[in-house]
Amino acid sequence: MSAEESAEVSAEESRAPARRTGLLVGGTVLSVVLAVGAPTVFGYQAYKYGRPDYTVHVVPPGQAGVWQHVSWRVTVEKVKDPTGKPERSDRQWLKVVATRTALDAEGAIRHGEPAEVAFTDRAGRTWRVETVNNETPPDTKDNVIGRPYRLEMMGVVPPSVADEVEVALRPSSYRDVPGQSAEDFVKAAFTSTERDDQVLRFRR
Repeated sequence: MSAEESAEVSAEESRAPARRTGLLVGGTVLSVVLAVGAPTVFGYQAYKYGRPDYTVHVVPPGQAGVWQHVSWRVTVEKVKDPTGKPERSDRQWLKVVATRTALDAEGAIRHGEPAEVAFTDRAGRTWRVETVNNETPPDTKDNVIGRPYRLEMMGVVPPSVADEVEVALRPSSYRDVPGQSAEDFVKAAFTSTERDDQVLRFRR
Protein backbone atom coordinates (compact mmCIF):
# COMPACT_ATOMS: atom_id res chain seq x y z
CA MET A 1 0.00 0.00 0.00
CA SER A 2 1.38 3.40 -0.98
CA ALA A 3 1.76 6.28 1.48
CA GLU A 4 -1.06 8.10 -0.28
CA GLU A 5 -3.42 5.10 0.01
CA SER A 6 -2.46 4.67 3.68
CA ALA A 7 -3.31 8.30 4.40
CA GLU A 8 -6.70 7.90 2.72
CA VAL A 9 -7.49 4.80 4.82
CA SER A 10 -6.47 6.58 8.05
CA ALA A 11 -8.64 9.56 7.21
CA GLU A 12 -11.58 7.27 6.48
CA GLU A 13 -11.11 5.42 9.81
CA SER A 14 -10.96 8.70 11.73
CA ARG A 15 -14.27 9.77 10.24
CA ALA A 16 -16.00 6.47 11.05
CA PRO A 17 -16.51 7.07 14.83
CA ALA A 18 -17.97 10.49 14.12
CA ARG A 19 -20.41 8.97 11.65
CA ARG A 20 -21.39 6.23 14.13
CA THR A 21 -21.95 8.82 16.88
CA GLY A 22 -24.06 10.87 14.51
CA LEU A 23 -26.13 7.81 13.64
CA LEU A 24 -26.71 6.99 17.31
CA VAL A 25 -27.80 10.53 18.19
CA GLY A 26 -29.89 10.79 15.06
CA GLY A 27 -31.48 7.43 15.82
CA THR A 28 -32.53 8.56 19.30
CA VAL A 29 -34.16 11.71 17.97
CA LEU A 30 -35.79 9.78 15.13
CA SER A 31 -37.29 7.23 17.52
CA VAL A 32 -38.90 10.04 19.55
CA VAL A 33 -40.18 11.73 16.40
CA LEU A 34 -41.67 8.49 15.08
CA ALA A 35 -43.27 7.62 18.42
CA VAL A 36 -44.60 11.07 19.22
CA GLY A 37 -44.69 13.12 16.04
CA ALA A 38 -45.73 10.56 13.44
CA PRO A 39 -49.48 10.76 14.20
CA THR A 40 -49.44 14.39 13.04
CA VAL A 41 -48.97 13.15 9.48
CA PHE A 42 -52.58 11.99 9.60
CA GLY A 43 -53.80 14.73 11.92
CA TYR A 44 -53.76 14.69 15.70
CA GLN A 45 -54.99 11.31 16.81
CA ALA A 46 -56.29 12.28 20.22
CA TYR A 47 -58.35 9.85 22.22
CA LYS A 48 -60.38 9.70 25.40
CA TYR A 49 -58.06 9.48 28.38
CA GLY A 50 -58.13 6.70 30.93
CA ARG A 51 -60.63 4.10 31.93
CA PRO A 52 -63.75 4.44 34.08
CA ASP A 53 -61.98 2.80 37.02
CA TYR A 54 -59.02 5.19 37.09
CA THR A 55 -58.87 7.41 40.17
CA VAL A 56 -57.59 10.90 39.31
CA HIS A 57 -55.81 13.02 41.93
CA VAL A 58 -55.67 16.68 40.91
CA VAL A 59 -52.39 18.44 41.78
CA PRO A 60 -52.50 22.28 42.01
CA PRO A 61 -50.01 24.26 39.87
CA GLY A 62 -46.48 24.23 41.22
CA GLN A 63 -47.19 21.67 43.91
CA ALA A 64 -46.12 18.06 44.36
CA GLY A 65 -48.32 15.03 43.93
CA VAL A 66 -47.71 12.26 46.46
CA TRP A 67 -48.67 8.64 45.95
CA GLN A 68 -47.42 5.51 47.71
CA HIS A 69 -44.47 7.12 49.52
CA VAL A 70 -43.21 8.92 46.41
CA SER A 71 -43.41 12.64 45.66
CA TRP A 72 -43.78 13.76 42.04
CA ARG A 73 -43.31 17.23 40.57
CA VAL A 74 -43.78 18.21 36.94
CA THR A 75 -42.83 21.15 34.73
CA VAL A 76 -43.77 21.76 31.08
CA GLU A 77 -42.08 24.02 28.55
CA LYS A 78 -42.28 24.66 24.82
CA VAL A 79 -39.26 23.51 22.81
CA LYS A 80 -38.20 23.55 19.18
CA ASP A 81 -38.51 20.54 16.91
CA PRO A 82 -35.72 18.17 18.10
CA THR A 83 -34.95 17.25 14.49
CA GLY A 84 -33.85 20.81 13.78
CA LYS A 85 -36.38 21.19 10.99
CA PRO A 86 -38.27 24.47 10.48
CA GLU A 87 -41.14 25.00 12.90
CA ARG A 88 -44.60 23.99 11.70
CA SER A 89 -47.77 25.92 12.40
CA ASP A 90 -49.84 22.80 13.03
CA ARG A 91 -47.90 21.37 15.97
CA GLN A 92 -45.95 22.35 19.07
CA TRP A 93 -43.30 20.26 20.80
CA LEU A 94 -43.40 20.24 24.60
CA LYS A 95 -40.80 19.03 27.07
CA VAL A 96 -41.82 17.55 30.40
CA VAL A 97 -39.45 17.27 33.35
CA ALA A 98 -40.81 15.07 36.13
CA THR A 99 -38.91 14.65 39.38
CA ARG A 100 -39.45 11.59 41.53
CA THR A 101 -38.45 11.70 45.20
CA ALA A 102 -38.67 8.73 47.59
CA LEU A 103 -40.06 9.90 50.93
CA ASP A 104 -38.95 6.80 52.85
CA ALA A 105 -37.63 3.25 52.37
CA GLU A 106 -40.90 2.11 50.79
CA GLY A 107 -40.65 4.97 48.31
CA ALA A 108 -37.13 3.89 47.37
CA ILE A 109 -38.48 0.43 46.56
CA ARG A 110 -41.03 2.00 44.22
CA HIS A 111 -38.57 3.36 41.67
CA GLY A 112 -40.22 1.96 38.55
CA GLU A 113 -40.85 4.22 35.56
CA PRO A 114 -44.44 5.56 35.40
CA ALA A 115 -46.92 3.18 33.81
CA GLU A 116 -48.06 6.03 31.58
CA VAL A 117 -47.54 9.76 31.05
CA ALA A 118 -49.64 11.83 28.67
CA PHE A 119 -50.80 15.36 27.93
CA THR A 120 -54.52 15.89 28.41
CA ASP A 121 -56.78 18.87 27.74
CA ARG A 122 -60.07 20.05 29.21
CA ALA A 123 -62.04 18.06 26.64
CA GLY A 124 -60.44 14.82 27.83
CA ARG A 125 -58.27 14.30 24.76
CA THR A 126 -54.70 13.09 25.24
CA TRP A 127 -51.42 13.08 23.36
CA ARG A 128 -48.68 10.60 24.10
CA VAL A 129 -45.43 11.49 25.79
CA GLU A 130 -42.16 9.59 25.33
CA THR A 131 -39.30 9.35 27.83
CA VAL A 132 -35.95 10.53 26.46
CA ASN A 133 -33.91 10.42 29.68
CA ASN A 134 -34.37 8.84 33.11
CA GLU A 135 -31.85 9.51 35.88
CA THR A 136 -33.49 7.11 38.35
CA PRO A 137 -31.01 4.43 39.51
CA PRO A 138 -32.12 0.94 38.43
CA ASP A 139 -31.31 -0.61 41.83
CA THR A 140 -33.16 0.11 45.06
CA LYS A 141 -29.91 0.36 47.03
CA ASP A 142 -28.84 3.30 44.87
CA ASN A 143 -32.08 5.24 45.34
CA VAL A 144 -31.41 7.85 48.00
CA ILE A 145 -34.38 8.83 50.17
CA GLY A 146 -35.14 12.53 49.77
CA ARG A 147 -33.11 12.97 46.58
CA PRO A 148 -35.07 14.00 43.46
CA TYR A 149 -34.40 12.11 40.23
CA ARG A 150 -35.28 13.63 36.85
CA LEU A 151 -37.24 12.05 34.04
CA GLU A 152 -37.26 14.02 30.78
CA MET A 153 -40.03 13.44 28.26
CA MET A 154 -41.25 15.00 25.03
CA GLY A 155 -44.51 15.16 23.15
CA VAL A 156 -46.38 17.02 20.41
CA VAL A 157 -49.71 18.84 20.76
CA PRO A 158 -51.74 21.28 18.65
CA PRO A 159 -50.55 24.88 19.22
CA SER A 160 -54.07 25.87 20.29
CA VAL A 161 -53.79 23.78 23.48
CA ALA A 162 -50.03 24.03 24.11
CA ASP A 163 -50.48 26.52 26.96
CA GLU A 164 -53.26 24.63 28.70
CA VAL A 165 -52.61 20.89 28.38
CA GLU A 166 -51.93 19.22 31.69
CA VAL A 167 -49.75 16.24 32.52
CA ALA A 168 -51.45 13.01 33.56
CA LEU A 169 -48.94 10.71 35.26
CA ARG A 170 -49.91 7.18 36.26
CA PRO A 171 -47.35 5.78 38.75
CA SER A 172 -46.33 2.15 38.50
CA SER A 173 -47.13 -0.24 41.33
CA TYR A 174 -43.85 -2.09 40.72
CA ARG A 175 -41.86 -2.76 43.92
CA ASP A 176 -38.18 -3.74 43.79
CA VAL A 177 -37.70 -5.33 47.22
CA PRO A 178 -34.01 -5.95 48.04
CA GLY A 179 -33.22 -9.63 48.53
CA GLN A 180 -36.64 -10.81 47.37
CA SER A 181 -36.54 -14.13 45.54
CA ALA A 182 -38.12 -14.59 42.12
CA GLU A 183 -40.68 -16.93 43.68
CA ASP A 184 -41.68 -14.38 46.31
CA PHE A 185 -41.83 -11.65 43.66
CA VAL A 186 -44.26 -13.65 41.54
CA LYS A 187 -46.33 -14.56 44.60
CA ALA A 188 -46.54 -10.91 45.68
CA ALA A 189 -47.52 -9.85 42.17
CA PHE A 190 -50.43 -12.30 42.06
CA THR A 191 -51.69 -11.66 45.58
CA SER A 192 -51.39 -7.88 45.64
CA THR A 193 -54.64 -5.93 45.38
CA GLU A 194 -52.82 -2.81 44.20
CA ARG A 195 -53.31 -1.82 40.57
CA ASP A 196 -51.86 0.79 38.22
CA ASP A 197 -55.10 2.74 38.37
CA GLN A 198 -54.10 5.93 40.19
CA VAL A 199 -53.47 9.06 38.11
CA LEU A 200 -51.80 12.30 39.19
CA ARG A 201 -53.12 15.16 37.05
CA PHE A 202 -50.88 18.22 37.27
CA ARG A 203 -52.66 21.52 36.72
CA ARG A 204 -50.85 24.39 34.98
